[in-house]
Amino acid sequence: MVDRPEDQFGLLRERLQRLPFALSVSDMDQPDHPLIFVNDAFKHMTGYGDEMLGLNCRFLQGDLENDRARAEIRNALETDRRVQVVLHNRRKSGEEFYNMLLLERLQSPEMGVSIAVGSQFDLGAEIDDTPQDSSTSGVASRARQNAVAISLERRRVMADAAIRMIKSWFILNAVTDQS
Repeated sequence: MVDRPEDQFGLLRERLQRLPFALSVSDMDQPDHPLIFVNDAFKHMTGYGDEMLGLNCRFLQGDLENDRARAEIRNALETDRRVQVVLHNRRKSGEEFYNMLLLERLQSPEMGVSIAVGSQFDLGAEIDDTPQDSSTSGVASRARQNAVAISLERRRVMADAAIRMIKSWFILNAVTDQS
């Protein structure tokens, strides 16, 4: 019997738990791709605890409109490519927020494991997509948007590092299992 990914994380679990951004891992080999790991930052962002383990992360969307983003996610998972989408989610408290999701499927045929790693970034309750003008308020708004973009880029770099760490874990465990 092959160990499930959640049973194999070991020391990696501790490192992922300490990351300063929300991270989730879903088991792609199980029906409906349930969550098998969420770190404390994810729990803090959503207000949920371990009760979300075993559920598909889409429960955060509830009745909110996300059809286009869901289609992009499905397509990316089917074609094994990374995807970035913004989802309209709901915290446990009922408060709505926008969540930028970076999602990538990782597979290890040697270990018989396929997971999806998601890093989530809270964008707040509203997304400002109004056109900018050249007035002082427009300059301030663009400066604020630039600061947010820089912050998100830093988080994206950290998320990439976490995904590389998990990929390395896959490779090392596959090599160890074969020797």
